Amino acid sequence: MIRVEDCSPCPPRKACAAGTGGPNNPPVDCYAGYYCPEGTTTPDEFGCPAGRYGSETGLSDASCSGPCEQGYWCEKGSVSAKAAPCDEGTYGDATGLTLQANCTVCPAGHACLEAATGHGVMGLPAEASAAPAGDGPGGGGGAELAVSDTDMHKLTHNID
Repeated sequence: MIRVEDCSPCPPRKACAAGTGGPNNPPVDCYAGYYCPEGTTTPDEFGCPAGRYGSETGLSDASCSGPCEQGYWCEKGSVSAKAAPCDEGTYGDATGLTLQANCTVCPAGHACLEAATGHGVMGLPAEASAAPAGDGPGGGGGAELAVSDTDMHKLTHNID
């Protein structure tokens, strides 16, 4: 019979439920979106903190794979640096945002697209504005966003 005091703690990056050990019941990798410090008992015990993500299995500490990218926010347990984009009309000018509420409302005279990284990077300059464009979809009146080719190039290539 094995005594508890003869057991070793579960190694980092792994999870060990009661009875783990030996070739027939080895430790398991921590799940993506989670991390396993030494002594972890389940692969989903420690979620990557909000603002960070874990894109691979077997992570060992709360830094996980890194912070969420600019223009995005991550809830606890996220598996992608682009887990949730800042909504259209807002932008994220920092990495590691934890909530949509951390995204900043675009300043007047700018229109920020979904996942914008800042009014000077992805936001449209004040000259590009909503302008009447005749009939909208289905023959009804409406407006379209008027954007020059130069401004569209800047938007799609993240150029100031």
